[in-house]
Amino acid sequence: MYEWVPTHLKMTALCTEEELRVLQSIFQGAAIEILEHQPTPVIAKARFNPIQYQYKLKLSTSDVVQKQTVYEELVTAMFKDQLAWIDDRSHARKTNHDNAVNSLKLAEEAELMAVKVSQ
Repeated sequence: MYEWVPTHLKMTALCTEEELRVLQSIFQGAAIEILEHQPTPVIAKARFNPIQYQYKLKLSTSDVVQKQTVYEELVTAMFKDQLAWIDDRSHARKTNHDNAVNSLKLAEEAELMAVKVSQ
Protein backbone atom coordinates (compact mmCIF):
# COMPACT_ATOMS: atom_id res chain seq x y z
CA MET A 1 0.00 0.00 0.00
CA TYR A 2 1.17 3.47 -0.76
CA GLU A 3 0.80 6.76 1.12
CA TRP A 4 -0.86 7.47 4.46
CA VAL A 5 -4.33 7.13 2.93
CA PRO A 6 -3.83 4.13 0.65
CA THR A 7 -5.70 4.20 -2.64
CA HIS A 8 -3.66 1.57 -4.46
CA LEU A 9 -1.92 -1.68 -3.65
CA LYS A 10 0.81 -3.81 -5.22
CA MET A 11 1.37 -7.28 -3.79
CA THR A 12 3.36 -10.39 -4.63
CA ALA A 13 1.88 -13.48 -2.98
CA LEU A 14 1.96 -17.23 -2.67
CA CYS A 15 -1.53 -18.66 -2.34
CA THR A 16 -3.75 -21.68 -2.73
CA GLU A 17 -6.64 -21.95 -5.18
CA GLU A 18 -9.09 -20.98 -2.43
CA GLU A 19 -6.99 -17.99 -1.33
CA LEU A 20 -6.80 -16.83 -4.96
CA ARG A 21 -10.61 -16.84 -5.13
CA VAL A 22 -10.76 -14.81 -1.90
CA LEU A 23 -8.28 -12.25 -3.30
CA GLN A 24 -10.33 -12.02 -6.50
CA SER A 25 -13.52 -11.38 -4.51
CA ILE A 26 -11.89 -8.76 -2.24
CA PHE A 27 -10.03 -6.96 -5.04
CA GLN A 28 -12.59 -7.12 -7.83
CA GLY A 29 -11.20 -5.61 -10.99
CA ALA A 30 -7.59 -5.90 -9.79
CA ALA A 31 -4.89 -6.88 -12.26
CA ILE A 32 -3.68 -10.33 -11.21
CA GLU A 33 -0.65 -11.71 -13.02
CA ILE A 34 0.01 -15.41 -12.39
CA LEU A 35 3.80 -15.80 -12.19
CA GLU A 36 3.77 -19.52 -11.37
CA HIS A 37 1.06 -22.18 -11.20
CA GLN A 38 1.60 -25.60 -9.66
CA PRO A 39 -1.05 -28.26 -10.43
CA THR A 40 -0.60 -29.73 -6.94
CA PRO A 41 0.15 -27.83 -3.73
CA VAL A 42 3.83 -27.12 -3.00
CA ILE A 43 5.16 -26.88 0.53
CA ALA A 44 7.39 -23.92 1.41
CA LYS A 45 8.44 -22.12 4.57
CA ALA A 46 7.11 -18.69 5.48
CA ARG A 47 8.24 -17.06 8.71
CA PHE A 48 9.71 -20.43 9.71
CA ASN A 49 6.36 -22.24 9.31
CA PRO A 50 5.34 -24.63 6.53
CA ILE A 51 2.75 -23.31 4.09
CA GLN A 52 1.13 -24.78 0.98
CA TYR A 53 0.68 -22.84 -2.22
CA GLN A 54 -0.26 -23.39 -5.84
CA TYR A 55 0.13 -19.87 -7.19
CA LYS A 56 2.75 -17.17 -7.13
CA LEU A 57 1.12 -13.97 -8.30
CA LYS A 58 1.36 -10.23 -8.57
CA LEU A 59 -1.73 -8.23 -7.73
CA SER A 60 -2.13 -4.52 -8.35
CA THR A 61 -5.17 -2.40 -7.84
CA SER A 62 -6.10 1.21 -7.39
CA ASP A 63 -9.38 2.64 -6.26
CA VAL A 64 -11.16 5.15 -8.43
CA VAL A 65 -11.96 7.09 -5.27
CA GLN A 66 -9.69 10.09 -4.93
CA LYS A 67 -7.41 10.28 -1.90
CA GLN A 68 -9.09 13.51 -0.74
CA THR A 69 -12.47 11.73 -0.58
CA VAL A 70 -11.05 8.80 1.41
CA TYR A 71 -9.24 11.15 3.79
CA GLU A 72 -12.41 13.21 4.27
CA GLU A 73 -14.40 10.08 5.14
CA LEU A 74 -11.74 8.92 7.62
CA VAL A 75 -11.51 12.27 9.41
CA THR A 76 -15.31 12.71 9.49
CA ALA A 77 -15.78 9.24 11.00
CA MET A 78 -13.07 9.96 13.59
CA PHE A 79 -14.71 13.25 14.63
CA LYS A 80 -18.17 11.64 14.85
CA ASP A 81 -16.72 8.90 17.04
CA GLN A 82 -15.02 11.41 19.34
CA LEU A 83 -18.17 13.57 19.59
CA ALA A 84 -20.23 10.51 20.48
CA TRP A 85 -17.77 9.79 23.31
CA ILE A 86 -17.93 13.41 24.55
CA ASP A 87 -21.74 13.19 24.64
CA ASP A 88 -21.76 9.71 26.21
CA ARG A 89 -18.67 8.52 28.08
CA SER A 90 -19.91 4.92 27.92
CA HIS A 91 -19.49 5.04 24.11
CA ALA A 92 -16.66 2.70 23.09
CA ARG A 93 -14.40 4.85 20.92
CA LYS A 94 -12.86 3.32 17.82
CA THR A 95 -9.95 5.75 18.05
CA ASN A 96 -8.35 6.43 21.42
CA HIS A 97 -4.95 7.04 22.98
CA ASP A 98 -3.96 3.39 22.54
CA ASN A 99 -4.25 3.56 18.74
CA ALA A 100 -1.07 5.57 18.24
CA VAL A 101 0.97 3.23 20.43
CA ASN A 102 -0.50 0.11 18.82
CA SER A 103 -0.04 1.51 15.31
CA LEU A 104 3.62 2.25 15.98
CA LYS A 105 4.16 -1.22 17.44
CA LEU A 106 2.50 -2.82 14.42
CA ALA A 107 4.59 -0.71 12.04
CA GLU A 108 7.80 -1.71 13.81
CA GLU A 109 6.84 -5.40 13.66
CA ALA A 110 5.97 -5.08 9.97
CA GLU A 111 9.29 -3.39 9.27
CA LEU A 112 11.14 -6.25 10.95
CA MET A 113 9.22 -8.80 8.85
CA ALA A 114 9.47 -6.91 5.57
CA VAL A 115 11.68 -8.16 2.81
CA LYS A 116 12.86 -5.40 0.53
CA VAL A 117 12.91 -6.60 -3.05
CA SER A 118 14.43 -4.50 -5.79
CA GLN A 119 12.16 -4.26 -8.78
